[in-house]
Amino acid sequence: MKLMLALMTLTLPMLSVLAQASSPLAALKTQYKTTSSLLESEARASYASALAVSGKNFRQAGDVDGVVAVEAELIRLGKGGMLDAGITNAYAGVSSVAMNSVQGRDKKLGVLMDQYLAKLDAAVKSSLQANKIEDAKLAKSELERVRLLKSDIDSRIAMQGGEASDPKVAPTVPSPPKKTAPADSVEFKGHHYKHVPEIVTWDAANMQCNRMGGHLVTITDAEENDFVLNLGGTWDKWIGLRKTGGKFAWIDKSPLNYANWGPGQPDAAKEKGKMEAENAVAMAGKRENQYYGWTQQWPGRWNDLLGSKTNPDVKGYVCEWDY
Repeated sequence: MKLMLALMTLTLPMLSVLAQASSPLAALKTQYKTTSSLLESEARASYASALAVSGKNFRQAGDVDGVVAVEAELIRLGKGGMLDAGITNAYAGVSSVAMNSVQGRDKKLGVLMDQYLAKLDAAVKSSLQANKIEDAKLAKSELERVRLLKSDIDSRIAMQGGEASDPKVAPTVPSPPKKTAPADSVEFKGHHYKHVPEIVTWDAANMQCNRMGGHLVTITDAEENDFVLNLGGTWDKWIGLRKTGGKFAWIDKSPLNYANWGPGQPDAAKEKGKMEAENAVAMAGKRENQYYGWTQQWPGRWNDLLGSKTNPDVKGYVCEWDY
């Protein structure tokens, strides 16, 4: 109800409190920020509620891994974790709940942005008519900023199989998405792969692969492991293996029939001063001049790390498309 009232406020003419403010644009920006924050809070609450229902269903079905995955996600969310990050959970039931919550939030946010953009456009025109050039420039700058954010939201909605909230904005991704890998991907045994040289967390890497229509790479044998090792980058790279329910599992739920752990791995070490244990996996690259005989022991081997943190040695990730 609070969110509905906040959205209605943006559809009405600017209230007297805005007119009385020293800067109508600043008041409008505050109104938008407050409403979008409320929207995010309600989306997170809805997600937590849906997770609780899923946990109850898992208990009734005797699904131990499902219960553990839900409890871990509720803890992560309670610590301020991003709603989007739930999509990267290796447990399919949790990822599905997260995707539904993100879709609902994005659609409401798209509507809110359309209303805000209309107000900003009106502010630009009224400022010009009043010969307030500086005010017009500020409003135009904010208009352009929000348009870029709106374009990203529309693209994400289209990728999820929905429609952009503004019919005048052409989505940059087909809806529904076609099964096509990026043009710069490399084919290997009927699948496509792409190395992305970015320093990000495991969570962010997998989410980016998802947004491109794929997933973090899963490896089935030594030949594919060598292919991924040589695909790009001399530093370490994230792969699609993550611990869920106390054991490592591939992000696409394929069986873990092949592993190539480095010496002493996985060690599940805990971050210094915290209880969170290493739960995501990276493949070592072909780095030279490393300690303890790196070039002989480590290239292509796997190491478990903390998936919610960036790592100075992990400077990329590999996405895979199963076609």
